[in-house]
Amino acid sequence: MDFAADEAGKLGYTELTVGVDLDNYAAFRLYVEAGFDSIVYVGEDEDGRFLKLLRRL
Repeated sequence: MDFAADEAGKLGYTELTVGVDLDNYAAFRLYVEAGFDSIVYVGEDEDGRFLKLLRRL
C-alpha cells in the first residue's frame, strides 16, 4: 500500500480512499495501520454495511 501511496503522491494526488466491509475487522485494522485514519462515509449496499476510509498523502 505504501508503494501505491507514494506513486499517487508523485502524480499529484493528496489523498486516497478505500472501502471496507464493517464485518471485515482484519482488513479494517490493516488499513488503519497503513494510515487510513479518517472515516469519511458509512454506507450500505447489497453486501451489507461498509466504511470509506481516508489517507492523506
